[in-house]
Amino acid sequence: MNSAFLRGYQCPPDVFAELCASLLQSGKSIRVFARGDSMLPNLRGGDTLFCSPLDGRPVRVGDIVLYLTPNRQTLFHRVIRAREQDGERFFQVQGDNSLNPEGWKSTAEILGRVARVIRSNGMEQGMDTNAAVQQMGGFPLPKKTQPLPAPARPGARFLFPVWRLINQEQF
Repeated sequence: MNSAFLRGYQCPPDVFAELCASLLQSGKSIRVFARGDSMLPNLRGGDTLFCSPLDGRPVRVGDIVLYLTPNRQTLFHRVIRAREQDGERFFQVQGDNSLNPEGWKSTAEILGRVARVIRSNGMEQGMDTNAAVQQMGGFPLPKKTQPLPAPARPGARFLFPVWRLINQEQF
């Protein structure tokens, strides 16, 4: 059975989700032990996540947030995009180890954000959006993406002569 443990007691996932939601909505922070691999390499199984309520602070692209799935499970995933529609903000979330986004969540569906992480080896990591992503081995969030000019592309000097050799040979 897929379940969480609260101080040694087995707790069904839907009950755990309700407890998390109640605590965060009342302004309390929660501590959760990470499981699974959807947030690799930034979050690993065994890491302790400290999740704090939003408290009116805006959710930003790059934040790792806690939200409830439609089947009342809790997930920690990263905000990858934001948009505004009819005066309400929506956020697209995705696991760092996933190829596809989970979908769009409204501000009301997001329960909290990861404030800090304690690794299974005891090292502590703050979760400032861009700094944390870079320090934990992830990719920084680009401010503006532009393609590199052709000569500056990594490996371009190596690949062009190889391409020339391959095209000269008859197979």
